[in-house]
Amino acid sequence: MEVCVCILGIASIVGIAAYKFDFLRNAVFGPYAIPSSDFLAADSASDLSRYWVRITAPPVVETHLRDGSARFRRGIRMRSVSYYWVGRFDDKVLIIQAGGQRLDEGQLLTGFLVDTPKDILAHVALLINPRPKSDIAGTMLVLGDFVDGFTWSIVGGAGIIGGALCIWLLMAVRRAINPSGHKSLQALKGAGLSLEEVSKSIEPEIRGGSSLRLGYSHRLTSEYLIRMGLGFRVLPLRDLLWAYPVSFTHYLLYFIPTFKTHHICLYFADKIIELPLSRKCSGEIMPKLAAITPWTLLGYSRERQYLWDNKRSELAATVAHRRAQVLDEVVRQSKPSGGPWGYR
Repeated sequence: MEVCVCILGIASIVGIAAYKFDFLRNAVFGPYAIPSSDFLAADSASDLSRYWVRITAPPVVETHLRDGSARFRRGIRMRSVSYYWVGRFDDKVLIIQAGGQRLDEGQLLTGFLVDTPKDILAHVALLINPRPKSDIAGTMLVLGDFVDGFTWSIVGGAGIIGGALCIWLLMAVRRAINPSGHKSLQALKGAGLSLEEVSKSIEPEIRGGSSLRLGYSHRLTSEYLIRMGLGFRVLPLRDLLWAYPVSFTHYLLYFIPTFKTHHICLYFADKIIELPLSRKCSGEIMPKLAAITPWTLLGYSRERQYLWDNKRSELAATVAHRRAQVLDEVVRQSKPSGGPWGYR
C-alpha cells in the first residue's frame, strides 16, 4: 500500500513537471539574451523554448500608448488602463508593456514574452502610422519578474514533497525486501513475540468481525492494537497502562452546540495514541478494554495524569502488579495459558 501511494504521488509530480517543463526551464535558467531575429520571427510565445528574456531597448516609435477597458464586478463599474511602449526592430515593431516605467533607447530590459492579445494588436495597428498587422511582432514583452515568491514556494513545496515521497518509497521497498527490519517487528521480537504468533491471534478476529475499529486505520483485538493501511504497527495490549475516553462539544458562535466528536487516549509505556471514535464505538470501547485488559487503569484522574507526567515508572509498576494479580487469578481458576490476556 505504501509503495503504491509513493509511486502514484511521484508519478503525479513528474507528470505536472513534464506538463510545465517549459515554465520550469525558464524559471530555473533565468532570463537570457535573445537575438531579436528569434522573437520577431515567432508567431507565438509557444514557439520559443526560452521566453524569459533580456533585450536591449530599441528606438521608441510610440510612448505611453494607452488601452482602457471597463468591466463590471458586483454591480460596480471598474476601469483599468494599461500603458504600452512600441519599439522598432528593423522592419517590425515590438509592443512592450512597461507598467508606467520610462524606457530609453539602449536600456537593458528584462521581461517575458507572451502572445500579443488581438485587441492590443488591432489597437496598435490603428494608432501607429497606421501600420499593417504583419509589421507587428506576434509576441509582446511584459516587463517584470517572471516568477514571484508565491510561485517559487509552490515549486519548492512540490520538490520537498517529491523528495519525501522518494525517501518513503525507498524505506517501503527496503521493508518489503527485508520485513524483519521493521521497527514494529523489532519491538515484537524484543517482547518475545513472533509475527506468526501475532498473525494467528489477530487474523481470525479481523476476518470474523469481532475486532473493534478505532479511527480510520486501527483495529483492537483481544490481545493487540493494530495499525493497518498506510504504515504497520502492532502494540501488545499487555503493555497498555492507562486509557480514557474524551468527548468534545463543538459550538457555533461560542454558545450554540452543534455536534460532538469522541476520542480514546491510550497510554502505553513509551507512547500516547489518540484515536477518533464513532458514536457507537465510543460506548463500546471502555467495556471491551475492561474485559480484555482488566489490569489497565481506566478513566481520567488528575492523580494518574501526575503519575504519568512525573512518576511514570511508578505508574508502570502499579499496572504490572495489577496484571500479575489477574494472571495469578487465571492460574488459580485453572484456565489454559495463552488466554485472552497474553499469559505465556
